[in-house]
Amino acid sequence: MKKLTLILLLSSATLLSNAEKYTIDYGSSEKNMYITTTKGEHTFKLNNFNEKYCWFFIGTDLVHEYTTDLINITDPSYKHNCNGDVKIELQVRNKNYDYLESYYFHVNINYPPTSPSNPSPSDGAVDVSLNPTISWYCSDPDGDAISYEFQYKKGSLGSWQKVTTTKKSYKLNGLEFDQTYYWKVTATDVYGESTKSHSDLSNGWSFTTEINNPPTPPTNPSPSNGAVDVSLNPTISWSCSDPDGDAISYEFQYKKGSLGSWQKVTTTNKSYKLSGLEFDQTYYWKVTATDVYGESTKSHSDLSNGWSFTTEINNPPTPPTNPSPSNGAVDVSINPTLSWSCSDPDGDAVRYELMYAVELTSGSLSSWKKIQTNDKTYNLSGLELGYKYYWKVFAYDEHNAEAKSHKDNSNGWFFVTEKGPAKLRMTVQNDFGEPQANALVYLYEKQDTVWKKIESNYTDSNGITPYWILPEGNYNAEVYYDEGDEQEFWHSVWNEDKGEISLKAGEWNTYSTFRSEPYVEKYEVYDNNTNEVIERQQVEIGSNLTHKVLIRNRSYVDREVVLKMSLNNDKNTDWKYSVGPFNVPAHSSLPFEVSQIVEASGVFFSKFRVETLVHTYTLTDWVDWQVSYVGDDNGLIIINAEIEDEDYKVYPNPTTGKVYIKGNNFECIKVYNIEGKIIQQTNGNSDEAMFDLSNQEKGLYLIQITENEKVVNRKIILK
Repeated sequence: MKKLTLILLLSSATLLSNAEKYTIDYGSSEKNMYITTTKGEHTFKLNNFNEKYCWFFIGTDLVHEYTTDLINITDPSYKHNCNGDVKIELQVRNKNYDYLESYYFHVNINYPPTSPSNPSPSDGAVDVSLNPTISWYCSDPDGDAISYEFQYKKGSLGSWQKVTTTKKSYKLNGLEFDQTYYWKVTATDVYGESTKSHSDLSNGWSFTTEINNPPTPPTNPSPSNGAVDVSLNPTISWSCSDPDGDAISYEFQYKKGSLGSWQKVTTTNKSYKLSGLEFDQTYYWKVTATDVYGESTKSHSDLSNGWSFTTEINNPPTPPTNPSPSNGAVDVSINPTLSWSCSDPDGDAVRYELMYAVELTSGSLSSWKKIQTNDKTYNLSGLELGYKYYWKVFAYDEHNAEAKSHKDNSNGWFFVTEKGPAKLRMTVQNDFGEPQANALVYLYEKQDTVWKKIESNYTDSNGITPYWILPEGNYNAEVYYDEGDEQEFWHSVWNEDKGEISLKAGEWNTYSTFRSEPYVEKYEVYDNNTNEVIERQQVEIGSNLTHKVLIRNRSYVDREVVLKMSLNNDKNTDWKYSVGPFNVPAHSSLPFEVSQIVEASGVFFSKFRVETLVHTYTLTDWVDWQVSYVGDDNGLIIINAEIEDEDYKVYPNPTTGKVYIKGNNFECIKVYNIEGKIIQQTNGNSDEAMFDLSNQEKGLYLIQITENEKVVNRKIILK
């Protein structure tokens, strides 16, 4: 089947290859072809059409008649100004030119869309939203579908952004505040015909976006500026709004004291709850409000401390009072309920620390026991009968503020438990008022008219015995002090009027005693030939010496004693010399004499022993005095021992090392050990001296002081 092809060369096309071709099957039943083209002058021709007896019409104009019998003739072309629709007809006739049929090419002229107009926002509009919907008006005369190229840019120098849409509107987002935007539209129908709202060189329509208003400055602080007595867990609030209705976030800052560090918190609320603040502290705070576009306002400048408030003052609990049992109460149960009064001015919960201690038999207090309780009562149990108990209370509120019933160094309230037996203890001292440790105390009870030994105990380092628990009655005691192989003996009477101790049930009794048995008050050696005291004189072998010993009895009873003396050059305890027995009256002194013939050379040592009807004890040690020959058996020097002389003071005694001596211009001081050897010595006139015995063995030492041919000796104990 032959093809009937119409070539349409548009005015915009210059080459045939760019022409549009439209084909109808020649001889088919479809005899109409519809063509849409643009308005203007176009060229039409039938391509390779060589049928005879056909007429070619453009509109009503017969532009060509095919009457020749020639085949493959050249197809003529025809120009036609298409200002409207054109019908091209090919009439087929026979050789007699009778009409047989027609084929039609209906050329319809396409009209472009109307120019976009009616812009929204209107040209030059201001205060436009940042997310505006841009719209315009446009239509197509032919009713063709239209597509739009929407272009916009920020500022006259911006770059065009292009968007294609089939709608007459487009929604923009995220524009910037207070900026001028330009825009224009190109409308194109389905045939490619287009119109523009503006020329390519034009910036088109314009609009300016809205100006963003920042939030209002935060105001109306709560707590109010300068508020006091504010809770430790306050809710901080303020007022703020946004003129544009934008959402607001807040940066809340606070610090303790003007020099503190700012703490920062972000919130979308106009309040923030603080917790755990400190009592009686000033806090500063301020707020920065920021809208969704980053515009912000501040309650205060960066350098300002902002608003302030001061937290409440914590009042401690009231001091515990109204003790029960009352202070000083007696006959208190050994299972007492202790109670007291206490409250907190702030209404805080209060906890208590109860402390109590018992007065020991030594007179000191036991360790304080501590009990924690939330109640104002506490049940003690298992206390001792007849003891004094001290107690005090500490009160603490929820913030550990403290109140005390008594000062720290106070023993507090006290009570005495119900009476038990009587209690007795004793303190033992020497002649100088110094405590005697490890003294053995025998306690005697007067049964009818006879004293019977019933108890014994040792003194502690303070010279104090534990308490004896005793029934009511009359008592007395004897004291022994251990100095080595033998014991020195003292006897004491506490009640000078009755010579005994009277005890009552439930009472605590402490009595003191001191050394009161006979002791050497004075000791001198005489040369019988001259009847003079020997003081550094040389005597010959065979000299007749007399040792004079003055014994003093400080007790309140007479003592019958035998005095024995050992005088040897090898420190053997040979009681060669003995005098007595003699009765030494109470509160008196009695002289004793022991004769000696110097029989040999060497160093001699003496020692005294006292024997009573009941006890035997030693009064002095070997170094109390010594004799030694000067030269070859020419004589000996006598050193007085235990001379009581108030002009000299040797202290401390006992000592742990250093010994101080005060006197009156002494010439020489020597220190002897137990073996009679000089271990330290000082010479020269002086009123004071000091010796350090720290490196010596513990024990007894003799200090010999010489002044103007006067010799004084002192025993000292090194602990």
